[in-house]
Amino acid sequence: MSELYGRGFDFPKYNDNFITTEGYPLRELLLLVWWGKTKNGRKSTISIPKYFFHDYNLNAEKITRKFKDESLLYDDEGKTLLTEEGRVIADKYSSLWEIHSAKEYPTNLDIDFPTWNKNKFDLMMCQMQIRYHSEYAKFCKKLVNYFNSLNAPTSALKIHNEINYYINEINSNLARVNDLKEKLIILQDRIDDNI
Repeated sequence: MSELYGRGFDFPKYNDNFITTEGYPLRELLLLVWWGKTKNGRKSTISIPKYFFHDYNLNAEKITRKFKDESLLYDDEGKTLLTEEGRVIADKYSSLWEIHSAKEYPTNLDIDFPTWNKNKFDLMMCQMQIRYHSEYAKFCKKLVNYFNSLNAPTSALKIHNEINYYINEINSNLARVNDLKEKLIILQDRIDDNI
């Protein structure tokens, strides 16, 4: 898959190389963005998602206390909310959530944040999917040709089932390519129109 994506799926989620003007690593700011994702705040007793520990090696509870001590978060009536300063910072780094949420591509907060553009990312993903489905359809066509070259008698049900399976795979993948090409036009229009 790294040939298709240019990155392996073991690509690290962060490297802490991006220096923010606020002095926090981007992975910590992702936690601040998470706290601000709801308009009315989150319950102060909520369990913070495990991915902050597993993917980003954060002690999220400790970082949350630090954000409160530094007046970026506060508690009010059982809810944790962003302060005005916290809101400004969370808004500035809100695209971290889009980067984190991209499950079909191995992202890295520090590498991807400086040039992040959601529409361009979606366009790139669409182009990669078109390449993948096109290549898979070609592969299936080779298999169909191979099975047909065996000149198996009609009684060879297993071979004919394989041929039918791969013909269906070809049709399904080519239909997906056509659908993705339509989406590609829309995504390019969004980029051109700067939406």
